[in-house]
Amino acid sequence: MSHWHVGHTDLNLRNAAQQVRRAAEHKCDMVVFPELFLTGYRGDNPVEELRSGLAQVSRSFPSICCCFGSISEDGYNRQLVMQGGEEIARYDKVHLFRPNHEHTMWKSGDTYACFQMLNLRVGMAICNDIRFPDQAHALRLEHGIGLLMVPALWPARRDHIWSALLRARAIENNMFVVGCCISSIDNEAEQFDGAANHVFDPNGNELYDNERIFTLDLLQLESPLVDTRNQHRDITELKLFG
Repeated sequence: MSHWHVGHTDLNLRNAAQQVRRAAEHKCDMVVFPELFLTGYRGDNPVEELRSGLAQVSRSFPSICCCFGSISEDGYNRQLVMQGGEEIARYDKVHLFRPNHEHTMWKSGDTYACFQMLNLRVGMAICNDIRFPDQAHALRLEHGIGLLMVPALWPARRDHIWSALLRARAIENNMFVVGCCISSIDNEAEQFDGAANHVFDPNGNELYDNERIFTLDLLQLESPLVDTRNQHRDITELKLFG
């Protein structure tokens, strides 16, 4: 697992480059980083430096789709996806985590987002968004995503909640769900022990790989046990008795 040091932008960018290089050596199509992995909540946020550094990492490995967790930008907690050094998708976190006072740090996003990677449509969410099933369901119903990607800063002591929500979103939408959480932060600015990374298939089975490299069998998207997308019924009437 990688350790990220709040306030040490150069070190974190070098670490990111090593992770992307490793993905390229294993012929991966995508690499996913955690929420706010460069800065944490309380680290310095030199936005232009961060963007420039991430673009350089991506440019150095153009075959890899780099899902760079998120940065704080324009008043939003913003998820970035780059390939070949260019931004190909962005998403601003909609459901801010009020117990951690995120609503005082950022504005809420007002749109959901997804992007196309090869023959797979990928939905975007960040951490606390996973608590809101309507977001994943809308992306699956309206845009046919086959994978929901969820970078996070989720505490280890609540890993049972994190994994349960990821699994539920996979089962109810017949899709793959990837939850990528920062492993730990430990310095003067911030101390944090993160939950585990989890990958679930459309039937809710967890995928395991000691190397943190996962192969998704996309044929699983074609024959779900219960086809919740095509069998969905849009019920608008609610009856109240008594």
